[in-house]
Amino acid sequence: TYMDEDFILATNTPYELVGCRKDESLFPVEISLSEAQEGEDLLAILMVRDLTGRKEAEKALRDSQEYLIKQEKLASLGTMVAGIAHEINNPAQAIGFSMEGLKMNAEYVKKFLEELKKCFADNTQDLVRKRDNLFKLVEELDLDLVLEDIDDIAERNIESVVRINKIIKSTKRMAHFEDDFAECDLNTIVSDAVTLTHNQVKYDMSIELDLAPDLPLFQGMPQELGQVFINLIINARDAMKDKKLSKNEALLIIKTKYNPQEKQLEASFQDNGTGIREEVISKIFDPFFTTKGFGMGTGLGLNLSHLIVEAHDGWIKVDSEYGVGATFTVLLNADIPSNRKGRRKSAKA
Repeated sequence: TYMDEDFILATNTPYELVGCRKDESLFPVEISLSEAQEGEDLLAILMVRDLTGRKEAEKALRDSQEYLIKQEKLASLGTMVAGIAHEINNPAQAIGFSMEGLKMNAEYVKKFLEELKKCFADNTQDLVRKRDNLFKLVEELDLDLVLEDIDDIAERNIESVVRINKIIKSTKRMAHFEDDFAECDLNTIVSDAVTLTHNQVKYDMSIELDLAPDLPLFQGMPQELGQVFINLIINARDAMKDKKLSKNEALLIIKTKYNPQEKQLEASFQDNGTGIREEVISKIFDPFFTTKGFGMGTGLGLNLSHLIVEAHDGWIKVDSEYGVGATFTVLLNADIPSNRKGRRKSAKA
């Protein structure tokens, strides 16, 4: 018995329907119709296949892929958090060390002020001698240099605080997960990805940013797109390390732009690493495919990136010349319909 299904049987075209067993339990079935000639008779052969086992196997595979993708996200998050902690620790340590110098310089100033108070409190007329003593103390304490040091320490500490504030803001934006599409700024997402990967790449390559001003906002999920950009930055670093480039030689150029004719936003990541062999370019977004050595990659980073960008109705374009480098370009639709806002498309396998 086949319930509530309207279909048209066509030669060699299988249809998936829902069957009903004698105990009234439902199960997936596949029906196909083919023709056979027996003498003058034209026979119709109907084949019915129970798909329960195949559907269960497909679900198990999807569950496994989703689990591995979650593990990949957690691994990326763990690496990112470790980098963030190190990035914050550096300016925090600089502030701590500089405060010792500031404290020492403050003692010199206090010593001079104490002598100055004594001079003001003395009612004697020997002002010339006391003035000379103060000038002498200024020279002994090198107060001009002390004041310069205080100014320099304050300036460096302000820079460190600004750096920490920038990292914290980038982290908050990346960690604040929204399940819905929201208004996004492409340049901000790219800049946050660069900030959060700085500690992981700073000894291996240089990054040159060429971000187009006044890009239009678009509807998307900045946290997930940020993970795409982080993956592309880390992959570029690995490709340049594989090529044995020094930091001065290794260069990643990141550009953003807007194509008004196509109403498309673009973020490109161009490296001068090993590049990708032509015969494997079509496979790089497949799950578990990796060109890295054993234990060096799960083969899910680019697959996850592809799924995320695809969930934004976008795609990733790859241009590469083996031995020269590769360019990954993320293309996003800037002309999002109003009914898209607030609706999340799943980025699952």
